[in-house]
Amino acid sequence: MNTTAHWLSTHLLPCFYRQVLGFSCPLCGCQRAVVLLCQGQVWESVKMFPPLFPLAITLLLLALKPLTVVVSKKVIHVALIVDAVFLAFNMVYKNVIA
Repeated sequence: MNTTAHWLSTHLLPCFYRQVLGFSCPLCGCQRAVVLLCQGQVWESVKMFPPLFPLAITLLLLALKPLTVVVSKKVIHVALIVDAVFLAFNMVYKNVIA
């Protein structure tokens, strides 16, 4: 295990929603998915937290927006809607289906 993945795996934050309310939040699994990604386990990371890559793409688009005119507000809005759908599906799946 590389040092980044080891450090992340030993410093995971507990889920407030799960501790207090008893159910998974939309971001449950995100930290573990990032650890798996740092270990090079891409498919396991996607299975752990499917919204990881759509969220990463949205963050990349937001970072590129000030630098280029290619990224319009409409593209950002579509990316945010896709993120919301993935996060909602993830929360329903982890709380109802799984």
